[in-house]
Amino acid sequence: MADGIGGVTTREAESLDTKSPRHEWERGWKVVAVSLLSYVFGSTGMFYAFGTFLKPLSSEFQWNRAAISGFWSISGVIFAVASPIVGRLADRFGVRRVILISIVLVALICGSQSLLTRHLWHYYALAVLWGAATAGTTTLTFGKVISNWFDRSRGLALSMLSCGAGLGGVVIPPFAQLLIAHYGWREAFFLLGLSILTVGTIPLAFILKDAPAIKATSITSSAGQMSGNARVPRSRVFRSYTFLILIAVIVQVGISDSVLTHLIPMFTDRGMTPASAARLFSLLGVSAIAGRLLIGFCLDRFAAARVAAFALTLSGLGVAGIAMAQSRTVLALAAILLGAAIGADNDVLPYLVSRYFPLTSYGEFLGYFFTAGALAHAGGAFFMGRVFDVYHSYVLMTNIIAAASIVAAALVYQLPKASGIPVPKNL
Repeated sequence: MADGIGGVTTREAESLDTKSPRHEWERGWKVVAVSLLSYVFGSTGMFYAFGTFLKPLSSEFQWNRAAISGFWSISGVIFAVASPIVGRLADRFGVRRVILISIVLVALICGSQSLLTRHLWHYYALAVLWGAATAGTTTLTFGKVISNWFDRSRGLALSMLSCGAGLGGVVIPPFAQLLIAHYGWREAFFLLGLSILTVGTIPLAFILKDAPAIKATSITSSAGQMSGNARVPRSRVFRSYTFLILIAVIVQVGISDSVLTHLIPMFTDRGMTPASAARLFSLLGVSAIAGRLLIGFCLDRFAAARVAAFALTLSGLGVAGIAMAQSRTVLALAAILLGAAIGADNDVLPYLVSRYFPLTSYGEFLGYFFTAGALAHAGGAFFMGRVFDVYHSYVLMTNIIAAASIVAAALVYQLPKASGIPVPKNL
């Protein structure tokens, strides 16, 4: 009997790949490596770099922060609409094809921001295109590839993939700030787009495959059997306790992520130089890498719901610490804490979806969760900018977000244990 809606039964689990974790890594490490590289030099890295462009755009066009943050609100709504569609396309036509088309579009859109005009509609039109393109360059697609290549080490593999987001936080903001300082913000957009088109795309095109060739048949067979045995009406899935709890959790994660879009301005508002703020943001990225690896290690060994609850608790404490910090030392410690918790959406959610739902419908169901998260992020990013414009402070929003993170942790803790293959005793 399955543990969750559409989950993996004991018999189905036995039919999956029984190779050792070592064998999985021997055949799949290149897939993880190029996927991680695309995370760093792709839409995820650009998400972290957004804060470095906020003040230059405001100075150039006299736009307020709410207007500039509207880019992410609009792109978030489009991302939300596009995610289930892109997920179904990936399920039907193959993940590699969807990823490559999407990342090329991301590169072109990023580079085209060098041609921005004073008209907000121009900026927002690019936001619409950005939201649609980035839906194919997240764990919505990369997560399915990793789940096809890994089973016993799936949690660690997904976490290593999402380390690309942490590395993006380390590499891209200082890189973007350097480009802005030396060449200007327009040239910075162009050069970042070029880096996505080359570093983030070429290795991916040569190495990425949907599934290991020698196991493609068995993976398809097992996934098909799982889908057939576990298929239930969508209306029942949408009303299930597991689905509703995961929706609530991803909504909170999306709202928490909106803090990141305003984090560099939050630092500079406290007297830091843009370069110092970018370095502190990089510290958050370093801690995110360590935290994600720890989360991945735990996912393969402990109940994923408990791991998610722990991450959400750390996130709430980190946001609260940033809001209340009175010194740069405390601010740095809070940033480290928040960084260590970042990635619940990139690590735990894709893992839970791969365990509670059949892989043949992975893209579709993860797309629904991404829709909820994207809408929450869009609203959070806008309201953080709006609250600042009204109160000239982020404290109100950060306090609300911190409290909501603790509530979300309590909810996800109640989930049943995700099914899957036991870890061998010799590990």
